[in-house]
Amino acid sequence: FVHRDVKPGNVLVGRDGNVKLCDFGVSTLDATITGEAGQILGSPAYIAPEQWGDHRVDARADLFALGVIYYQLVTGNLPFNGRTPADFSRRIMSGEYTSLRGLTQVPPSVAAVVDQLLETDRRYRTPSAAALVEDLDRLLRRSAANLPRLERTEPGPADEDAPDVHYLVGRKRYLVGSATACEVWLGPSASSMQQALLDRTPAGLLLRVIDDANPVLVNNQRLLREVVLKPGDTLQFGPQRTFRYSEGNLDESGGGRP
Repeated sequence: FVHRDVKPGNVLVGRDGNVKLCDFGVSTLDATITGEAGQILGSPAYIAPEQWGDHRVDARADLFALGVIYYQLVTGNLPFNGRTPADFSRRIMSGEYTSLRGLTQVPPSVAAVVDQLLETDRRYRTPSAAALVEDLDRLLRRSAANLPRLERTEPGPADEDAPDVHYLVGRKRYLVGSATACEVWLGPSASSMQQALLDRTPAGLLLRVIDDANPVLVNNQRLLREVVLKPGDTLQFGPQRTFRYSEGNLDESGGGRP
């Protein structure tokens, strides 16, 4: 089922707190559908990238719209702004918006859940409503969201506040090192400012060493150049900096499909 017009005006909250979705005028029961070229179904600010044009659409388009709503609930603003449908199309297709990661009052796990909902490429987007509900429940229990991530396997240095979990969502490339600009920040005392790169590729997440003077170990073996990671791989970037790679809900919920 695809609603195709999820937006605040179509979400009703009853006095008992129950939430209901209304206005099924453009919805379809097909698991995947193909729109006609030039056809716009839905409200431009909430239309997923694949809805613009004649791309195939499935329920992940509704999850993108839900991500826009969550972003609004947190910030009071749209992630993608425009005055005309063409404006919204360009900005949504570009995937450029100000992530909630930049707001200190927003927990990183919450920002990551929204980032995954707003993925431009639906292969990396939250795969199902059930997966989203599971992640929200985990957040309420103060557990790590089940997203693609690197998670520490041992405590980090006691005098550092580097994260124990690095969520791998919302970007195509992640720089690993001690520099504060690194998406995977290892802490100020890590051995290298820029030690490695993580890149999304058609084959999977590619880990590449960029500082040969500071070894990276994958499953206790020194990485000489690059490797496509597998779920469960351990990555060591130095003492007290060992992480396990997980594909999260993209692995367990059948995500990553076209």
